[in-house]
Amino acid sequence: MQIGYRYPLVELATAILFALVVYRYGLSAAAGKWALFECLMVILFCTDLEERILPDELTLGGAAVGLALAFLVTVPGVLGELFFPDWTPPLRSACNAILGMIFLAGPLWLLGALYAQVRRREGVGLGDVKLLLIFGAFLGLESGLMALLIGAVSGSVLGLIYLIATKRSPAETELPFGTFLCAGAAILPLAKSL
Repeated sequence: MQIGYRYPLVELATAILFALVVYRYGLSAAAGKWALFECLMVILFCTDLEERILPDELTLGGAAVGLALAFLVTVPGVLGELFFPDWTPPLRSACNAILGMIFLAGPLWLLGALYAQVRRREGVGLGDVKLLLIFGAFLGLESGLMALLIGAVSGSVLGLIYLIATKRSPAETELPFGTFLCAGAAILPLAKSL
């Protein structure tokens, strides 16, 4: 049996991301949190790219784990600092994670529901909405918005190039939005300390 090229590529990418996390955060609880986050992003990236699905076990399970980790490793956020300055840091961190989950996933879910009502077809998959729950739980609102922006812009540009190159109709082509979101989110913990 022959092993496909993508398996060693995924393993190599994961190893590189883990090494970069440890380089950035040292051997710490934060490094463990971000290594898990990078692992989730790699798995979800590949699954959405190949199968066009973002499994609930990973999205909802990842969001639950991210929320639990918010009590151990700080989730930054302006809203928690502004509205709950007297709370203990673990509670404020969990609050930032919850607010990130609500304000990232909620508007996208609402836009998807409105689009479905107007166009009578799905515009945004619920997997993408659930993926944003992970972003909120791990990254918080501000960094989660940055991940969403990076993913949306890169997805739009690369999707447009793909549509032009293949001469496909945009109305009939389903692009893996979650793949671009995962790529955007994966670089944030490596680019700055969160």
